[in-house]
Amino acid sequence: MKTVLVTGGGGLIGQAIVDRHLAAGDDVYVYDNRANSFNDYSALRGTDISGIGSLEELVTYRKFDIVSHQAAFVGVGESQYNVLKYVDNNVTFTAKLLQAFVSNKGYMPELFMLAGSMGPYGEGPYRCSQHGIFYPSREGVAGPACPVCAQPMMPQAIDESCELHPKSVYGFTKKAQEDLLRVFSQTYRMRAISLRYFSVYGLNSNPNNPFTGVLSVIANKIINSPQVSMYEDGEQTRDLICADDVGAAHFAATRMRQDFLFEAFNIGTERSRSLRAISDQMIARLMPGKPLAFSGEYRFGDIKHSQAICRKFREMTGWEPKVTLDEAIEQYCRFVREHWSRFSTAEDTSSMEHMRLKEKGLI
Repeated sequence: MKTVLVTGGGGLIGQAIVDRHLAAGDDVYVYDNRANSFNDYSALRGTDISGIGSLEELVTYRKFDIVSHQAAFVGVGESQYNVLKYVDNNVTFTAKLLQAFVSNKGYMPELFMLAGSMGPYGEGPYRCSQHGIFYPSREGVAGPACPVCAQPMMPQAIDESCELHPKSVYGFTKKAQEDLLRVFSQTYRMRAISLRYFSVYGLNSNPNNPFTGVLSVIANKIINSPQVSMYEDGEQTRDLICADDVGAAHFAATRMRQDFLFEAFNIGTERSRSLRAISDQMIARLMPGKPLAFSGEYRFGDIKHSQAICRKFREMTGWEPKVTLDEAIEQYCRFVREHWSRFSTAEDTSSMEHMRLKEKGLI
């Protein structure tokens, strides 16, 4: 049995991690500031110690074998205009947590787990048939062109050896967390792992959350808008992974043999699907005939394609994702139908976020 502390343990991923460790008989403690107004904190699993006053008190509450740091704000668009909020919460809070261990006379957990992200990869690698691999940027709907011959390039799946070029403040903060933890782990000989989550969804996520979650954003628009209006051209692709599978990956990582101080691993399904295809599937299940439109607008910080390569993690742990996207869409749409009135609002909340981005010149 392990004693586990999960910061951000009341969130979507945090609770999935708690559930997996509780099922294994671990002693799990949850610390969460309840900052997400779209999250239901009424039935937290694990022992809730969120009322502890300081981080120094927190890290000495028990001698934690594993510290799972899942506390972070997640939102590419919002991070672009709410810079200090994301840097303070994601980077500064991480530094304060690590400082608390230093201040505690050198006590370190056996393993520090970080909620990493695909965000630091940015646009990822693209291949030109004539000139090879590039790490391009883009500032519009079209996919990146080769910087040598200006011909279209093909997106490539992403493994952990790919270069990191974050496009958003959120992506920067997740890279900064990793850099900080890498140096800290080497300095204090503390074992650490970053799991770079790709696009995580929950099977009961609140559709009214406008900041993150492909399935929930689409559901929000189906329920509360005259049409499902999305950015760009619908050809954007995402590697979507269920929070339950992320919880299982987290547990597998804490049990693997580790002969390194710090390592990062991709956590995805190794499959990607276009936003157009996902939208079509959800409309067919929730409101057949609902208009679907793609605005042709580009939101600064967004990427065009993502697809993980998780070979390194699978070979080291034997973990495999279990929930297919088709199964998830069916289950999530069932959840939305059962709670339709609860999520029905006067206006699609993502349209309000869209107006904020417009005002800031980020679209």
